[in-house]
Amino acid sequence: MRSGNLMNRLAALLVMATALGGLFAPACLAEPGARAGQDPLSYPRHPLVDYRHMRLNILIPDMNTRKMEVVQDLTFMPPVGGIDQVTLDAKLMDIRSVECVSAPVAFDHDGQRLVVRFDRRIAEGESCTITTTYTVTDPPFGFVWTPESPSWPGRPAQVHSKGQPEYNSYWFPCHDFPNDRLTTEIIATVPGSFEVVSNGRLLSVENRAVTTAGDGSGAQPPSLGMYRRFHWLQDEPHVPYLVTLVVGRFDVEDVGTPRLAMPVYAPIGRRDDIRPNFGRTPEMIRAFEGFFGTPYPWHRYAQVMVHNYASGATENTSATSFVDTAIWSAEGRLDHDPEGLIAHELAHQWFGNLVTCRSWEHIWINEAWATYGEALWFGHRDGPSAYDAHILREFASVFSQDTGTAPDTPGMVSKKFRWPREVFSKSASPYAKGSSVLHMLRRRVGEEAFFRGTAEFLRRHRFDQVETSDFQAVMEEISGESLGLFFSQWCDRPGHPVVRATIEWDGSSSRLAISAEQTQTINGDNPAFEFDLPVAARMPDGSARGGTMLFRGRRASLNMDLAAPPAWVEIDPGMTVLANVTSVAPAEWLHRQSREGSSLSSRIQAIRSLAALKDEKTPGLCEVVVFDQAEHDVVKLEAVRALRRLSSVGVLETCVIGRPTSHAARESAVDALAHVASRRQGDAGDRGRARAAAMFARLYAVDPSPKVRSACLRGLGAVRSVEHLPLVLSAAATDSPGDRVRQGALRAIGDLGDAAGLAVALALAGESAHDRTRPFAFDAIVKLRRHDPDAAFEAIRAAVVRCPDRTRRAAGKAMIDLADQRGVGVLESLIAQSRDGFERDMLEGWLSDLVKKIGQPSEGEPAAAD
Repeated sequence: MRSGNLMNRLAALLVMATALGGLFAPACLAEPGARAGQDPLSYPRHPLVDYRHMRLNILIPDMNTRKMEVVQDLTFMPPVGGIDQVTLDAKLMDIRSVECVSAPVAFDHDGQRLVVRFDRRIAEGESCTITTTYTVTDPPFGFVWTPESPSWPGRPAQVHSKGQPEYNSYWFPCHDFPNDRLTTEIIATVPGSFEVVSNGRLLSVENRAVTTAGDGSGAQPPSLGMYRRFHWLQDEPHVPYLVTLVVGRFDVEDVGTPRLAMPVYAPIGRRDDIRPNFGRTPEMIRAFEGFFGTPYPWHRYAQVMVHNYASGATENTSATSFVDTAIWSAEGRLDHDPEGLIAHELAHQWFGNLVTCRSWEHIWINEAWATYGEALWFGHRDGPSAYDAHILREFASVFSQDTGTAPDTPGMVSKKFRWPREVFSKSASPYAKGSSVLHMLRRRVGEEAFFRGTAEFLRRHRFDQVETSDFQAVMEEISGESLGLFFSQWCDRPGHPVVRATIEWDGSSSRLAISAEQTQTINGDNPAFEFDLPVAARMPDGSARGGTMLFRGRRASLNMDLAAPPAWVEIDPGMTVLANVTSVAPAEWLHRQSREGSSLSSRIQAIRSLAALKDEKTPGLCEVVVFDQAEHDVVKLEAVRALRRLSSVGVLETCVIGRPTSHAARESAVDALAHVASRRQGDAGDRGRARAAAMFARLYAVDPSPKVRSACLRGLGAVRSVEHLPLVLSAAATDSPGDRVRQGALRAIGDLGDAAGLAVALALAGESAHDRTRPFAFDAIVKLRRHDPDAAFEAIRAAVVRCPDRTRRAAGKAMIDLADQRGVGVLESLIAQSRDGFERDMLEGWLSDLVKKIGQPSEGEPAAAD
């Protein structure tokens, strides 16, 4: 029974949420212009002055107290005409004084911006330095403390920054936007047993005794103890979000060369894992110097593992920060290749750091090249098929995610966003779609022009900010091609072509006829894509006949006169176009193509087309592919996906029992069988679920892959095998690389729905669990909340009120899913207390979604009576 007063209050909130629209929309989803009268587009903020150098003098008195004292010297040059004030981003810091030698100043600080006014005009060409003294105390973003805790016995305290996109202004005043560069210097004094890592070169380390401030009595102030003073200098200019500071204790090993230091800072106790994970860094640098035609641009390259990191890694200039799970044990490396992430962040040292997007709409220049760097590295290390496999995965990601249409969905390069964080997670991903665009461009202009253009782009714009048009201009100049349509349709608009091709052989005329149509949404806002699609008819004698379908509208066709029917027909086997192609062709042609196609893409396209045809021989063919040790994993995974689409239980069971050598295929087969078995009805469905559960339990006991074991646990939950609850609960107490086994167990605990699982989930929702595991615990708590609503709510409330950003966002989602009326008051209180616009926007989005959800029946539960 809900009280009338409460229902009236909720109804009022819902009306207000609906009326205000974007004000209460989640920050990651809100229409940028949803606030009344606000321009829906985001434009770069001009720095107004030329910032030249920043020096930070930092004191962290106690690593377990979330506070540091800072004195900043910020030097700038005024523009033509001079200036009489400057405005800096300075979020939530306690600013005690602002001084300037050049002129007396006054300042205002509203908690977000610092305005410094000079009592005279600072003339053009006159160097001016502002000195700001302030305190930073545990901001919600940008600077993260991980104190010592009984929940993690023996783990040293640590602090780290994370500047991207605009979070460094939570710990130092700056023009927090990527359209200006400056050199930086950090002098950090920290308790004596801790290391400091920052950008550039370490000039000195000194031992110092630090005392408290005097009390005015003349007595000697008490000593805080022995400290170390680290002096770092980044003397090549970079943008503010790339400034980094990490303080902690580490196992350190340099994997570099006499020419370039490459220290790796690993968690204590992980020294033996440094070289197996990061040992190829020097080879990567040599490879990228060759691909990019540009030497590595910085004084050194450090790689630092930090706790509670909000993303996988960030490419700070010369010193990348990684989440602490980015270093893998030998067991973890059985089914995880750490070098993809390592290569990604290293490529950023050229693309993102040496050249940087001028505004966030152009972030794809940073992220596309870093993602493409992964493909380049794997191709260098393992050969062309490894490069192709990586590009195929990026294509597949685009096909599944980039499905929106204009004008509602922004393209990859678009000003349509409110907060810069949104551009990293848009459906037209700057990562997957961006790297796919670079691959297409390489195929379009050719190897020589592509890499010459790349080198010229870096040479021309080194230590500068760029836009997409800058990259286009260089590529047009070097290749001699007009690329306006290319960049317009692949960068500026959302979506991708979806092509259905019908392939027919007319024996009477010896003619191969191909007709194709784009089937995605096509209208005035979303015209048909224009592209040339290569076709290869593979003949029985091993030769090939080529042709091209010219799409200048929705449809295209191609006729080829051949002496004999082809063995099969391949459409775009070299992946020159980001088009999702399905072929309607004779099944026997597709059978041969799936096994003998000239490329990974060709074989995948054949398997996908066979699944769409629902050909009766396809399951057996897919089984052969899965167990073929010579076939690439990316093709095996497509075969498993086909079996899932066809609900081929028998073959999937064979794939699970037979344990193919590919861990990726085993994991995928377990997930596919769980999906299919969980949806079967009647007695046969019950028997199938019991049989699948027994297979998952047996495989869990013997498989060496943590990913596969995690999939087995997820499978037990999916088929609702309550009899295996003891195994699942035991797995929740099992350590594994990346904590994957425990995460799989939590997924199963939530799906099984047993009260015994709630206590486990509650324990793993706290600080004693890894930050990557706590979201799994939140999800399980939501599913099990009926067993103890108060305990469930309190666990989620505590995380919403205080925890690191990534975990807090997961807790916010869980708060919404709980649909508990008490959450309204919690979020209202947090909104009232917040002094930060971004945090308020995030909280208001959660409140809006929660208000809308309250009153709806929970999944599997009836609505409460009035």
